[in-house]
Amino acid sequence: MNTLQVVLSIQVSNSNEADVLQNLQFATQKFEESFDPKIKAELTQIIIGCKESNRTLISIDNLSIDTESKKVEVNGNPIILTTLEFRLLSLLASNRGTIQSRETILEKVWNINPNTNTRTIDVHVKRLRTKLLDSGSLIKSVSGRGYIIY
Repeated sequence: MNTLQVVLSIQVSNSNEADVLQNLQFATQKFEESFDPKIKAELTQIIIGCKESNRTLISIDNLSIDTESKKVEVNGNPIILTTLEFRLLSLLASNRGTIQSRETILEKVWNINPNTNTRTIDVHVKRLRTKLLDSGSLIKSVSGRGYIIY
């Protein structure tokens, strides 16, 4: 158990992505090799607790989104977004690879009837792309279907 605690400490404090992945793989291997059911049960509860946390860090290329603190950075520089812009970006980024229909966006970001005929999504996407600089190109329009971040 001491080895696993050290590995997890290194994983959390290390900023090098390759090292983080290597340490996580090592921790996973040690977890699977453990025959002590008490350790497995304890670690499973810790993992479940981490998954249930509201804190989500999303990194896509040079874009970083912290959904708990509601902070966005591009190339390490803070980007100031309105609440609606942040909610829109979070929705797209947290559902990466899935087209978000205009109806879904209206429901989840604006909390309004999805049958509303409005261009507000287009206006907000345009502003968001501008504010995100080079990362703005991550947001793609899918004609007749909605928006997506790949």
